[in-house]
Amino acid sequence: MTSSEHTGREAEIRARWNATTPGPWHVTVFDDVHAMNLVAVATVADTDASSEIIAATLVQAPRYVDVADGRWDENAEAIANAPSDIAYLLGQNALLEGQLAMAREIHKPETRYTPDDGETSYDTYADAAEISKITDIAPTQFEVCEHCGSIEMDAGATEYRDSLWPCDTARALGLGEGATGE
Repeated sequence: MTSSEHTGREAEIRARWNATTPGPWHVTVFDDVHAMNLVAVATVADTDASSEIIAATLVQAPRYVDVADGRWDENAEAIANAPSDIAYLLGQNALLEGQLAMAREIHKPETRYTPDDGETSYDTYADAAEISKITDIAPTQFEVCEHCGSIEMDAGATEYRDSLWPCDTARALGLGEGATGE
């Protein structure tokens, strides 16, 4: 699933939940002359509030709503807790999306240039070309991860080894060649 498909799907889920009857929802059991052992989800925790029913998981008599596996109570609990569960998951998703966006922002390619020796690199083609004049070989362009490259160089490295683009983090984030996700 691409990032835009994910965003669209999340928007659909949010729209569906925003259109539902506001919670909280409660599991309610009705057992009266109208319905024997009716397990329902309602907007109030009151067995006299049949007009507030959101969903029913069992209407035993008359036998109208039933499920073969007998999980009426579990289904009702899941439905009743769905608004808070969905809100929690959407909140967690937003948090993770924010963290991913931050990681994608710092793990981005930076173009570097090296003269023929491959031992040094420069920010601009012109700087590398100045050194290359000695050998008459044009500078070579390559990319490193801006973030990982600065860490590697700050640690005293003399060449880019672990920060060539795409770095491991960028690949895991779905960026660059050989990406594993988006």
